[in-house]
Amino acid sequence: MTTVLPQLDPLNTYSFGSSTTLGTQIANGAPADILMSANTTEPALLYAEGYVEQPVNYTRNTLAVVVPKSNPANITSIYDLENHGVTIDEAAASVPVGSYTQTVLNNMGISRRSSPMWSVRRPTMRISLRRSPTGRSMPASCTSPTTSSTPVSSP
Repeated sequence: MTTVLPQLDPLNTYSFGSSTTLGTQIANGAPADILMSANTTEPALLYAEGYVEQPVNYTRNTLAVVVPKSNPANITSIYDLENHGVTIDEAAASVPVGSYTQTVLNNMGISRRSSPMWSVRRPTMRISLRRSPTGRSMPASCTSPTTSSTPVSSP
């Protein structure tokens, strides 16, 4: 969003940050026409407290496993994340995609060795730079598709 929205309308003023930070700003009186959040909890709280109109879901994402083009860990399935020696970079549980990732993998019974990242873009960036064997991220969170990574399908 930080790249796309200013390109769509460079005359608007944008404020980017975590859902919690932006929610706090709105609750403290900061002007806002639209709050776009991957976190559904914060908009629901703002609505319950009377700060905003009822939230509307405007999109959804799909989790994806992304591996380097060379695929050195030979990841062909989400279940390969459990293979010996495979580590993954995933967003930290404090951000929505990290929470979703942990929930999905835990519900599927997949144990893994991971390096939580605070930034949503960080896992994909590390894969592009060939510093990670695999990563779990949302395609919409990637700055752009790269020729150095390959998605792996999940059930």
